[in-house]
Amino acid sequence: MALGLALFGWGRALPAALAGLLLFGALVLVRPGLGLLFVPLTMPLYLIPAAIPGLRADAARPFLLPIHEAALLVVAAATLAVWGWRQVTKHQASSTKHRLVIKDVLWNYAPQLLFLVAGIWGLLIAVERGSALIEFRRMIVEPLLFYALFKFYSEPRASDHDAADFQFSNYSFQFLLVFILGGALAGLIGLLQYVGLDLVPYLGIKQCFAPDGGVCSNIVADGGVRRVLSVYGHPNNLGLYLGRVWPLAAALAISFLIGRAARLGRNSSARSASGTDLPFTRSVTRRTLRGDWV
Repeated sequence: MALGLALFGWGRALPAALAGLLLFGALVLVRPGLGLLFVPLTMPLYLIPAAIPGLRADAARPFLLPIHEAALLVVAAATLAVWGWRQVTKHQASSTKHRLVIKDVLWNYAPQLLFLVAGIWGLLIAVERGSALIEFRRMIVEPLLFYALFKFYSEPRASDHDAADFQFSNYSFQFLLVFILGGALAGLIGLLQYVGLDLVPYLGIKQCFAPDGGVCSNIVADGGVRRVLSVYGHPNNLGLYLGRVWPLAAALAISFLIGRAARLGRNSSARSASGTDLPFTRSVTRRTLRGDWV
């Protein structure tokens, strides 16, 4: 999957981009939940979209599409295809069940549906329809689509737990790790920029412009203080993103240390008790690691 997105993002040619999407899509059909994890991982690169030539009438203007948007759309299409295939093969779709599902959706997702209605209304009354469509796609449709897919794949499975006090599914835990990894990579790129090594140009052309119309720098001086941008267009954007990442990373690190200490302590007791405390040990460790601190 990573190779497919790499071909799409940095292939610099239409055949390479199509090959990358086909490779990613074929693998996503097998593991659509795993493919969704690439959305938060590549989301920081939204200002460095894939530039695909040959799709516009003007050859000098390539078609720009962020990698996380392409991954989200492919995962959504694959999820719909897999779900539809299962419904056809199992023959479990009755009209009564459909009515119950629609009723449940309207009740359980009323806030999200109101958000969608508000976005549609804003689109209808917009003066500049082209810009409004872009904002509607990025700020309304895609976040709701990602939320729906994440909720679908993060529903706890029976294999995820063996205790009634379970809080996090395995998928939610994986999502947190991927989200933290994306923040760590963005922060690492910023640190390398601070010491003079800028890797952003190797990732693509950043769609960010300075007040004078030129391409924005990756290091700015503000009041005599050097501030890095990493993959973003302003140092504050990097700071805001990392401000959402590091508390989760710290919570998981603390919970891991507590869980490890509890596991070691319980294991020593379990050896003397011939293993009778092991189920309790697993429950404490798993609950602490995935839920309590987060």
